[in-house]
Amino acid sequence: MDVDGDWKEDSHISDILRTKILSLKLCRHRCIAQAKSESPMDVASPVFKMLTTLLQHDGLLSDKITTRYFPISFHSDTG
Repeated sequence: MDVDGDWKEDSHISDILRTKILSLKLCRHRCIAQAKSESPMDVASPVFKMLTTLLQHDGLLSDKITTRYFPISFHSDTG
């Protein structure tokens, strides 16, 4: 995974990246809300699987999709 370590200000990230980040936060909050339920792992397991996949494939949900066809990445398109 190519990580430059630079922090990006909110004004410097693309709308699609901002949407992806908010979606991940939503999944995290859903897991936190279910933490004391009878079966929290039923909610958390698919979320962790998705997060692992995103990390393994540089922000993509499949290794079969390339950025050429699906231009969403954790890396900002702007400076």
